[in-house]
Parts: sequence; structure tokens; C-alpha cells
Amino acid sequence: MARTDPVFNLRMPLEMKDELAERAKKNGRSLNAEIVQVLDDAIKADSFATQPDSEIELRKIIIEQGNAIEEYRELLGKMTAVAQAMIDSVPKKNKENHKPALITPKKTA
Repeated sequence: MARTDPVFNLRMPLEMKDELAERAKKNGRSLNAEIVQVLDDAIKADSFATQPDSEIELRKIIIEQGNAIEEYRELLGKMTAVAQAMIDSVPKKNKENHKPALITPKKTA
């Protein structure tokens, strides 16, 4: 903010000023910069709230994402069942009849 910006005197309760001063210190700002930031945040939040469809659209997106997640869960369950059926269809080897192949190193001349 430039020194050429308009000056505005503001009255506020002492407790509010103290709270803003603590908040400014925590955020590494001057008291003036903190007040400007709070006002800017409030204006931006208000402009978002005045968009009547924004909340409705956000809720629709959340519902759609939830539905997509549920569909993926169902698909994963089906894929797991198919994989388990494939595993179960492989004949079990008798450990006594199964001997590991012996690998001998080749002799070099």
C-alpha cells in the first residue's frame, strides 16, 4: 500500500484493537496492514457468497465425486473377485513333488 492511499480514521473498541494487534503480530504485519487484509478477505468472501449458484454447484460437484468414488469401489470389488477366482483356479502344487530347478553356472573356457 502506498503512502498516497487515502487516510481513514476509524473508531473501534479497545478489545478489538488489541485482538487485531495480536493477529497482526502473529501474521508479521502492521496493524494497518492487518486491518486492510481482514477487510479484503471479508469483501472477497462476500462477493463469493453473492454468487447464488456457487454453493449449489459446489454441492453438486461433491455429490458427483462421492458417486464416482462409490463406482470405483464397486469396480475394485469386482476386479478383486475376478483376481481371487483366477488364483483359486490355479492348481495347488504338492510341496513334496515340487523340487526347485537346479541352476549350475556355466563353465567358461
